[in-house]
Amino acid sequence: MRNSSSRATGPAVIAFELKKDWTSLCKAAGIEGLRIHDLRHSYASQLVSGGASLPLIGALLGHSNPSTTARYAHLFADPLRKATEKVGAVIVAAGQPVKPVLKLKRRVWP
Repeated sequence: MRNSSSRATGPAVIAFELKKDWTSLCKAAGIEGLRIHDLRHSYASQLVSGGASLPLIGALLGHSNPSTTARYAHLFADPLRKATEKVGAVIVAAGQPVKPVLKLKRRVWP
């Protein structure tokens, strides 16, 4: 496809231009090995870690297939573990005496 200035346009050209600009930007910033897709993955990972649901994340990323978003499900493990530890701490605390237990000396009667 060509526009009025006879430059090629379309998704492939836009992707190439973006990749070229991204490479220049990373070089100027002294960043090596960072892909645009890495930022997308980090975005999704932060959403998962923040408790967002997979359907919501899929919608934000434009995924049409839920299994594509399910790749991020493994990231739920850490927030789930932390939540479970919090509940466990409440249960353990509930079983502890509020005041320290006093040991009484046995009195021997004459």
